Amino acid sequence: MDSALQTVVTRQENKIKQEIMENVLKTKLETVNKDISSASETLTKVKQNAEEEKLRESKTCNLIIHNVPEPDNPNKEDRVKHDKDFCLKTFNKILQVGVGRSDMKKMMRLGKYTSSTAATGNT
Repeated sequence: MDSALQTVVTRQENKIKQEIMENVLKTKLETVNKDISSASETLTKVKQNAEEEKLRESKTCNLIIHNVPEPDNPNKEDRVKHDKDFCLKTFNKILQVGVGRSDMKKMMRLGKYTSSTAATGNT
């Protein structure tokens, strides 16, 4: 009878040890999941901050010029050339700042072109 009792006790001890190990593993897994979730949130915030900084940096050289006369020309390329020439003249001759065409990466007018806008001079 002692050996049967010993076998039952050993089985119970093993079962308890297994349950303890499962609980420990479950707790560690939950901790790891929380850490991963926290790291993921931090990474998302860092990416968002980096994107905002990149956007802010890309706008550091933006310039808006008001009241630039709009040419009465339906050809878009000619209007863009006119605007670039106007800016180059303004920067180089009036403001005396050394600016070349290659310094102007992108140029655009705000609003939609209409021939009546060009005729009246309103932008």
